[in-house]
Amino acid sequence: MIKKVIVVPSTRFRHVGILDLTEFYRWLKRWLEFNGYWTNSNEKQYIETMLPGGAKKIEFTWECRKQKSPDFTYVIPITFGFIGIKDVEIQRGDKKIKLQRGDFDIRMRAYLEKTGDTGALRELYERYIIKKRIDEYKLDLYDKFYKLIEDMKEFANVYT
Repeated sequence: MIKKVIVVPSTRFRHVGILDLTEFYRWLKRWLEFNGYWTNSNEKQYIETMLPGGAKKIEFTWECRKQKSPDFTYVIPITFGFIGIKDVEIQRGDKKIKLQRGDFDIRMRAYLEKTGDTGALRELYERYIIKKRIDEYKLDLYDKFYKLIEDMKEFANVYT
């Protein structure tokens, strides 16, 4: 049986303005790969809709997982909702750069997934014998999650 231990409840990262969406996608994927959370089956859904006026609405969901031990997995579900995305050109020096303008809304959370038997013996084992290890896993996931949020803010601030 699988049991979820919530480490970080639903958290929202929102950026309204200009962003290089292609580069942000690549950067985020590389960040997750580097930290061991990315597999090719992370993307669960992708929907792209054309809006009136030529804008786009892009929605997709990732479920990023990292096996920490045979019984514990870090999970970071990420839901992207990009609304009103339009291409714009920005002049930087003597070059024109193609970027995207819109409302970039990302919702994320983090939890520790426990697998294995359930029962009184397992409960005692987790509560008294490996409690310190579970607390370390929760703290590690918490730190990684908020490091990702900070890095995303830094990436978005490059374009403001």
